[in-house]
Amino acid sequence: MTAKKILLFAVGLVAFWYLFLKQSDYIIRFKLPTSPGVAYALIKDWGIELGRPKGAKIKFLDDQRYHSLQLELKNNNRIYNLYWKLKPENDSVTNITLGFKEPGKTVLNRIIAPFYSNEFKKNIVQLSTAFKEGAEQSLSNKFKVNEVILVETPQLNYAYVDIKNVSVFDKAEQMMKHNYELIHQVDELGILRKGYPFVMVKNWNLKENKIDYRLCIQIDSVVQPDITGALKFDQLLSKQALKTIYNGNYIYSDKAWFALHDYAIRQHFEVDLEPIEIFHNNPFTDTKEMEWETEVFLPLSQ
Repeated sequence: MTAKKILLFAVGLVAFWYLFLKQSDYIIRFKLPTSPGVAYALIKDWGIELGRPKGAKIKFLDDQRYHSLQLELKNNNRIYNLYWKLKPENDSVTNITLGFKEPGKTVLNRIIAPFYSNEFKKNIVQLSTAFKEGAEQSLSNKFKVNEVILVETPQLNYAYVDIKNVSVFDKAEQMMKHNYELIHQVDELGILRKGYPFVMVKNWNLKENKIDYRLCIQIDSVVQPDITGALKFDQLLSKQALKTIYNGNYIYSDKAWFALHDYAIRQHFEVDLEPIEIFHNNPFTDTKEMEWETEVFLPLSQ
C-alpha cells in the first residue's frame, strides 16, 4: 500500500469517526472558579431550575459524581443530549467540557456547526453561556465555599427536633418552620441555650438528594427532662472531620457538603455522609448574606 493510500485510509477513518462515532456534535469548554464538587452541584441545580421558567424538560441519563453527567434536554420542539465532563485544575478551579448532540441531525450539525452559526449552534452557545454566567453569578453573589482542612469537631451538648425525608432544597425552609418549636421548648424548660441553632444530618441520600436531619441548639449540660413532645437531647462527641467555611444564605449551604465529599474522594478520606452545619449569624437580623458564616464538617469514618 502506497503512502498516499495509507493517508487516504487514515483520513477516511478520522472522517468516519467524526461523523458517526464521536460522542458529541459540538463541544464548548470553559472554567469555573470553584471545586468539582460545587460545580457538580451547580449543574444538578441548573438542571432542576431550567425546566421551570423556560418550559424545558430535563432528564438525567448518567451520573458519575464529580466527574461526568449526561442529560437529555427537551425545549422548543428540539432534543439535545448534553455531556458534562469535570476535571479539577486545582482545588479552586474546575475545567468543564460540555458536549452537545442533537439526535437525528448529527451528521448535518457536525458538517455545518464548525463553520457556520446554524440554529443548533446558536441554541447550544446560548445554553452554555446561560449556565456559565448563572454559575459565576452564584459564586460571586450568592455563596462562597472556602478551603478544606482536617480538624476535630467541637464537643457539645444539644437539644434537637427530628426532621425527616425532606429535599435538600427545602432544608432551610424546614429549619425556619421548626426553629420556634425548638427554642420555645428549650426556654420553657428553663434550660440555658448557647448560640444559634445548628444542623446535624443523619441520612443523606445522594441519589435523591434527600435528608433526615436534626435541628439542634447547644445547651449548657446534658439533661433528660420528663416531657412530652418532639424535643430530644444528645451530645456531639469530638471526632476528626473535614471542615470548610461557607459564606452565604443557608439555602445553598449544601454546596459545601458536595465540596467536602468531592475533596474526601480525591484525597482518599473515608467519610460518613452526615454533614454538620454550625451557624454564626441570625438570618432575621443580619442582612448581608455573603457575610454569614457557617462551619461545615464532614466527619471521618471511625
